[in-house]
Amino acid sequence: MAPRELAPALVDRLLEHRWPGNVRELENVIERLLVLSGGAPVIGLDQLPADLGAGAVVEGGDNSRNAVLSGSKSLSDAVDEFERDIIGEALEQTYYNQTRAADLLGTTRRILKYRMDKLGIDCPDMAR
Repeated sequence: MAPRELAPALVDRLLEHRWPGNVRELENVIERLLVLSGGAPVIGLDQLPADLGAGAVVEGGDNSRNAVLSGSKSLSDAVDEFERDIIGEALEQTYYNQTRAADLLGTTRRILKYRMDKLGIDCPDMAR
């Protein structure tokens, strides 16, 4: 995969955020940016999740984070939800090619398939 660059405005926004989830939250945001940017050489502020995007309240958090911290959602459910979303996005971007989706996510096809089975994610019949 070719090297990617973060736009200066995006770097500024990342530096402004308090990162209550510490390095794991930052890591998840960076992984999501890489997946959702579709291979663009420069990742811009417009690709940042809504809770960190332009005009967002920096101290805010996403709905899953707040739901976990308020006790209305378990951490396990929030992680499963995130995994479902990110795997689904990767599969869509790679037209459901599991090997390419695994590469995009930085994992192996075997591990991706394991997680898909665990989370109940199915590919369309034509793409298997």
